[in-house]
Parts: sequence; C-alpha cells; structure tokens
Amino acid sequence: MLQKSNIEKLEVSLHLPWCTSLLQNRSMIYGYERVSAEGQDLQAQTRAMTKAKATEIFAEKISGATADRPQLKKLLKRIAKGDVVIVTSYDHLARSARDLLNIAHDINAKDARLHSIKEGGADPNSPSSKLMVSILASVAEFERSMINARTAVGRAQAKARGVKFGRKPALAPLRGTDRRPLALARIAKGDSTAQIAAEFGVSRHTIWRLRRTAA
Repeated sequence: MLQKSNIEKLEVSLHLPWCTSLLQNRSMIYGYERVSAEGQDLQAQTRAMTKAKATEIFAEKISGATADRPQLKKLLKRIAKGDVVIVTSYDHLARSARDLLNIAHDINAKDARLHSIKEGGADPNSPSSKLMVSILASVAEFERSMINARTAVGRAQAKARGVKFGRKPALAPLRGTDRRPLALARIAKGDSTAQIAAEFGVSRHTIWRLRRTAA
C-alpha cells in the first residue's frame, strides 16, 4: 500500500508533460483512487490526482480483494479513445497481476492509456512492460498475503488469551450479572416474549431464540 508520505513525495516530483496536450486535445484524464476501509481517507491520493490534472476522479472505499468495485466499473465504461486513467499505485487498482493486466487490456481496447504515479507512469499495455507490471502487482499481492497472515496469527494469539471476537451477544452480562438465567426464569414463569424483550432491552427475536434453546 502506498503510504501518505510517499504520495506527498511523488506530488513534488510529478511531471506529466502529456497532461497539457491531452487537455488541449479535449481528451479526459481520469483518476481512480481507493482505500480499503471507511476509517482511511483519500486526501493524499486526491492531491496527487489534482497535481496530475485529473479532470474527473472516481473514488471508493472498498477492499481491493473485492471483485465488485462499482466506481471502477463506472470508470471503465466512461473512458474513450485518447483518454488516460491515472492511479497513484497499481495495487490501488487491481487485486492481482492477472486482474491488473485484464484492466489494462480493457483500457487499451478503448485506445486509452493507463499511468501509475508510483511506478513512474509505465504503460502496462506494452509487451516490454508486462513483466515489470506482473512483478509489481505480484509484490503487492504478496504484501497483502503477508498482512493477512500476520493478522490471522494475531487473532489466534488473542483468542488464546481469551479475547472474544464478533458481535456482542444481545443478552451479554450486564454489570457482572449473567442475564440469560434471569430471562429463562421469566420464560419458565410464562411471561410473554414481548414483555421479556421489553424488560431486558432486546429484540423479541432474541427471546424467541432463547425459548428454542430452553425447549
């Protein structure tokens, strides 16, 4: 993943002489930017796109491992002959080397071009650069797999320490008191599902599930 500091360095050194001629010829310079999570922001990528004179930017917050990326699909439908698609890094664009080459092929099929700021604006559609692009994308894919592996190890260690993951149960203990036996006692007493749910501040579906386990 391209770090914010690296993008800022690229912004300073970014020189794309073809930008002016493209704008004069009324070709479009499209930017595509992506981050994996809602908590991340796109500001650094947007500044790089602005520096590169992108006339329209397509942005989305979605995992790179997700095949269905609506904004990317919209961009690929929009491009026309002579247009350029800019990304700050190939790993923001594609999920794997194969995915990158497929996207590059779709762009090339419309007589448009693809440029990456981080990778120096190399055109992955030319035979001489396909090997380089494959290596770069493979490295990015490898980095993601290493991150996933480290995350899995961290989760396993946390579970061994007793850390619980997932959504907190609706009838989780409150102030140290286990509420399930209390709710079960109300069920055994014959109170209605609606009454129990209202008293414990949970949905009726939660009480229904509890009734099934008690049956």
